[in-house]
Amino acid sequence: MRRLNGTLGLTGWVGVGLIVLAGFVLLASYLPALREARHLSLEREQLGAETGRASDPSALASSSPAAQLDEFYRFLAPDARIPEVLESLGQVAARNGVRLESGEFKLVTESNSRIGQYQMAFPVKAEYQQVRKFLRQVLKEHPQIALEEIGFRRENPDSSALEARVRFTLYVLERP
Repeated sequence: MRRLNGTLGLTGWVGVGLIVLAGFVLLASYLPALREARHLSLEREQLGAETGRASDPSALASSSPAAQLDEFYRFLAPDARIPEVLESLGQVAARNGVRLESGEFKLVTESNSRIGQYQMAFPVKAEYQQVRKFLRQVLKEHPQIALEEIGFRRENPDSSALEARVRFTLYVLERP
């Protein structure tokens, strides 16, 4: 040890200490990121399974275009279910501690299409994590809903609460 101490000197020991410290910093930042990546990968697989996506894209390609279109139409919610979906959004918001105080709603249809778009915009007040959980759960429970836009605003930088503007589109199958 004395021989090593004499060879390295003070500068050498400082260098060794910095290398060891860098190793700890690397592990402290890399391992949580690796865990998060594994978690997200698992979550992606679960969402794919829950929405019924085929893991093999060639399975979808083997069916006829008419069968694919029929499958797509079965995936959409009938326009008569819009009130149920709105009630469900309120329940998901309440479960996640998100307040939906008001909303703007608009049904957009095209004359040559069987698909309608029910556009919904909500001002949301909650903490960021609550908003994130709310959005994740809405999209998980209602795969026919698309998150079109989201904007965040915080009145006070010291506050954990924020105001968000969320815009969803529910794709529905119109009655013939």
